[in-house]
Amino acid sequence: MTKKIADTFEEQVGLIDPQKPLKCYRNLNRRLGDEKDFWSVKQDGIVRFHCRCIFLKDVVFLVNEKVRQRVVQNKRKEVHAYVQGFICDISFTDGYEVTYNPYKCQRFVTGDRSAVSADRACLVKQNGMKVFASNILTEQTSSVTIETVQVHML
Repeated sequence: MTKKIADTFEEQVGLIDPQKPLKCYRNLNRRLGDEKDFWSVKQDGIVRFHCRCIFLKDVVFLVNEKVRQRVVQNKRKEVHAYVQGFICDISFTDGYEVTYNPYKCQRFVTGDRSAVSADRACLVKQNGMKVFASNILTEQTSSVTIETVQVHML
């Protein structure tokens, strides 16, 4: 069964249990009609709907490291990174962009820091697929290169 695009809060909340967390990921492989880029939204391991925009609260940025390594090694797309949180209908304007590229970093990042969690996030199709988040908990990203580690370990 083909899932529909649900872009309004009312449509989205009608397709899920709002008391349970959602796992959202950028769908790179599938098409829905003429739509190529959209967010897929999972709950309890099942894709519930797709959307161009969704707002989440109590957000955690998740990456499956084992699958990320396989993606980098095989240079093949696989779902392994999620923005997890609870659906909310509160939009915001004070967010910072959070990005993820498995070939450049092991985690989601904002600026030069790893993004761990956030109070709120907006996943939106806006000049590409973007994630904006507010009150982001970050960690310093490692700038150690393989060459540096090898020299340091001698």
